[in-house]
Amino acid sequence: MVQQLIVQQLLHESGIVELLRQMPNLIDQEMANLKATPVPFSDQELIKIRFELERRLAVTELKKHLRDKLQAALNEQSLRHVQNVLQSPTVEQFKRLQIAMQDDSIQYDIRAYKAKVKGDAPRGGRIELMETLNRVLYQRRIESDLKVELRKNLLASVSWIKSNELINEAMLEKELAQYRERVLEQIDSDARIYFLYMFKRTPSHELKDLIAAYGAPEFKLFMATCNEALVEAFRTARAETISALSLAGAN
Repeated sequence: MVQQLIVQQLLHESGIVELLRQMPNLIDQEMANLKATPVPFSDQELIKIRFELERRLAVTELKKHLRDKLQAALNEQSLRHVQNVLQSPTVEQFKRLQIAMQDDSIQYDIRAYKAKVKGDAPRGGRIELMETLNRVLYQRRIESDLKVELRKNLLASVSWIKSNELINEAMLEKELAQYRERVLEQIDSDARIYFLYMFKRTPSHELKDLIAAYGAPEFKLFMATCNEALVEAFRTARAETISALSLAGAN
């Protein structure tokens, strides 16, 4: 019971739940992209695809799967270590800065700052620190996997509905290799500008402390487990979707 409560807390504090809350919007985007393709779809086909995506990739189901995997992979002591990282003064200050950055006026300034950086790039050392921070946070990898795995699920569903063709994992990965690269590039570019703006008055030694905090082995294990669990959940959902679509076709 204690483990479960800690895991629930950590999923919120680490930003994982915030990433999962993107799912409805991501599904909306993918359905809009699907409608824009030249491939003809009936309303019934689109309803089936959306229903299966929303049903099997519901935030509540993904969170439950994450909790089960984390409780199996990390003991209470390891979870406490992650808790110490996320509640350390250095990380707490970072989280307060992130909340402040959500202000509409700040978002406007960031867009203006992005144009400024293009013409007057910051020192290479600062950029390297931002890129290192982006990597150790681990969210870039999880966010990119969420988007890529969602599109894989969509492609697999479309292929099955249109031709009863089952696309294997290797083919899906090959098909979406360029998409994965574009997603990562966009995430990295956005994060670089975001962090450069956020930390423009922060001394480099404080940034190094923040990077060191997020580099803790227990935090890395926690985030890697989240990443693996989500990919597993998406692939299970894909198999279940094909099975459900097959049964629906048979009926």
